[in-house]
Amino acid sequence: MYPRGKYPADPDELFEVAQKRWIPTVIETDGEVVAYGNIYDLTAGESAWLGNVIVSPGYRRTGAGTYLIQTMKKRAKEELRIKELKLVCHNINTGALFFYKNQGFHPFDIKSMTGLDHQDIAGIMMKVEL
Repeated sequence: MYPRGKYPADPDELFEVAQKRWIPTVIETDGEVVAYGNIYDLTAGESAWLGNVIVSPGYRRTGAGTYLIQTMKKRAKEELRIKELKLVCHNINTGALFFYKNQGFHPFDIKSMTGLDHQDIAGIMMKVEL
Protein backbone atom coordinates (compact mmCIF):
# COMPACT_ATOMS: atom_id res chain seq x y z
CA MET A 1 0.00 0.00 0.00
CA TYR A 2 2.69 2.48 1.06
CA PRO A 3 6.02 1.95 2.81
CA ARG A 4 4.69 2.24 6.34
CA GLY A 5 1.19 0.94 5.67
CA LYS A 6 -0.23 -1.93 7.68
CA TYR A 7 -2.62 -4.65 6.58
CA PRO A 8 -5.45 -4.82 7.12
CA ALA A 9 -5.84 -1.13 6.34
CA ASP A 10 -7.79 1.05 8.71
CA PRO A 11 -11.13 1.94 7.02
CA ASP A 12 -11.17 5.44 8.52
CA GLU A 13 -7.64 6.10 7.26
CA LEU A 14 -8.56 4.89 3.76
CA PHE A 15 -11.67 7.06 3.76
CA GLU A 16 -9.64 10.13 4.74
CA VAL A 17 -7.05 9.46 2.01
CA ALA A 18 -9.79 8.84 -0.58
CA GLN A 19 -11.19 12.32 0.02
CA LYS A 20 -7.98 13.78 -1.43
CA ARG A 21 -7.71 11.39 -4.41
CA TRP A 22 -9.45 10.62 -7.67
CA ILE A 23 -11.69 7.71 -8.69
CA PRO A 24 -11.45 5.59 -5.55
CA THR A 25 -12.51 2.15 -6.79
CA VAL A 26 -13.80 -0.80 -4.78
CA ILE A 27 -14.16 -4.32 -6.18
CA GLU A 28 -16.72 -6.50 -4.40
CA THR A 29 -17.65 -10.16 -4.56
CA ASP A 30 -20.90 -11.24 -2.90
CA GLY A 31 -20.97 -8.01 -0.88
CA GLU A 32 -17.40 -8.46 0.38
CA VAL A 33 -14.74 -5.86 -0.50
CA VAL A 34 -11.90 -7.76 -2.15
CA ALA A 35 -9.84 -4.99 -3.80
CA TYR A 36 -9.35 -1.24 -3.67
CA GLY A 37 -7.30 1.44 -5.43
CA ASN A 38 -7.25 5.16 -6.19
CA ILE A 39 -5.44 7.82 -8.23
CA TYR A 40 -3.31 10.73 -6.99
CA ASP A 41 -0.97 13.46 -8.27
CA LEU A 42 -2.92 14.09 -11.45
CA THR A 43 -1.21 16.10 -14.19
CA ALA A 44 -4.18 17.04 -16.37
CA GLY A 45 -4.07 15.53 -19.83
CA GLU A 46 -0.79 13.76 -19.12
CA SER A 47 -0.39 11.34 -16.23
CA ALA A 48 -1.38 10.32 -12.71
CA TRP A 49 -0.25 7.86 -10.05
CA LEU A 50 -2.05 4.68 -9.01
CA GLY A 51 -2.08 4.34 -5.25
CA ASN A 52 -3.33 2.42 -2.25
CA VAL A 53 -3.75 -0.77 -4.27
CA ILE A 54 -4.97 -3.45 -1.88
CA VAL A 55 -6.19 -6.96 -2.71
CA SER A 56 -7.52 -9.11 0.11
CA PRO A 57 -5.13 -12.06 0.65
CA GLY A 58 -7.91 -14.59 0.06
CA TYR A 59 -8.58 -13.10 -3.38
CA ARG A 60 -5.02 -12.85 -4.69
CA ARG A 61 -4.42 -14.96 -7.80
CA THR A 62 -8.18 -15.10 -8.47
CA GLY A 63 -8.38 -12.29 -11.03
CA ALA A 64 -9.59 -9.66 -8.55
CA GLY A 65 -6.35 -7.66 -8.78
CA THR A 66 -6.30 -7.87 -12.56
CA TYR A 67 -9.89 -6.69 -12.70
CA LEU A 68 -9.06 -3.81 -10.35
CA ILE A 69 -6.06 -2.67 -12.43
CA GLN A 70 -7.97 -3.00 -15.73
CA THR A 71 -10.83 -1.00 -14.24
CA MET A 72 -8.49 1.68 -12.85
CA LYS A 73 -6.67 2.00 -16.21
CA LYS A 74 -9.95 2.33 -18.10
CA ARG A 75 -11.38 4.88 -15.65
CA ALA A 76 -8.15 6.91 -15.64
CA LYS A 77 -8.14 7.07 -19.43
CA GLU A 78 -11.85 7.79 -19.88
CA GLU A 79 -12.68 9.91 -16.83
CA LEU A 80 -9.38 11.72 -16.20
CA ARG A 81 -8.28 11.71 -19.86
CA ILE A 82 -4.67 10.94 -19.08
CA LYS A 83 -2.16 9.20 -21.34
CA GLU A 84 0.01 7.47 -18.76
CA LEU A 85 -0.53 5.79 -15.40
CA LYS A 86 2.38 5.47 -12.96
CA LEU A 87 2.90 3.66 -9.67
CA VAL A 88 5.55 2.95 -7.05
CA CYS A 89 6.07 -0.64 -5.89
CA HIS A 90 8.48 -1.51 -3.11
CA ASN A 91 11.38 -3.84 -3.87
CA ILE A 92 10.33 -6.09 -0.98
CA ASN A 93 6.99 -6.77 -2.72
CA THR A 94 8.29 -9.14 -5.40
CA GLY A 95 4.89 -10.66 -6.14
CA ALA A 96 3.40 -7.23 -6.84
CA LEU A 97 6.34 -6.25 -9.05
CA PHE A 98 5.71 -9.25 -11.30
CA PHE A 99 1.94 -8.66 -11.14
CA TYR A 100 2.33 -5.06 -12.35
CA LYS A 101 4.69 -6.20 -15.10
CA ASN A 102 1.99 -8.63 -16.24
CA GLN A 103 -0.46 -5.70 -16.26
CA GLY A 104 1.76 -3.82 -18.75
CA PHE A 105 3.70 -1.58 -16.35
CA HIS A 106 7.44 -1.08 -16.96
CA PRO A 107 10.09 0.29 -14.55
CA PHE A 108 11.38 3.78 -15.33
CA ASP A 109 13.12 4.93 -12.13
CA ILE A 110 13.92 4.04 -8.52
CA LYS A 111 13.77 6.05 -5.30
CA SER A 112 14.89 5.53 -1.73
CA MET A 113 12.09 5.01 0.80
CA THR A 114 11.70 4.02 4.44
CA GLY A 115 9.70 0.92 5.29
CA LEU A 116 7.43 -0.01 8.19
CA ASP A 117 10.37 -1.04 10.40
CA HIS A 118 12.33 2.08 9.37
CA GLN A 119 14.49 -0.02 7.03
CA ASP A 120 15.67 1.39 3.70
CA ILE A 121 13.72 0.04 0.76
CA ALA A 122 13.68 0.83 -2.94
CA GLY A 123 10.58 2.26 -4.57
CA ILE A 124 10.47 0.94 -8.11
CA MET A 125 8.61 3.48 -10.22
CA MET A 126 6.64 1.91 -13.05
CA LYS A 127 4.36 3.23 -15.80
CA VAL A 128 2.01 2.13 -18.55
CA GLU A 129 0.62 4.03 -21.52
CA LEU A 130 -3.16 4.18 -21.66
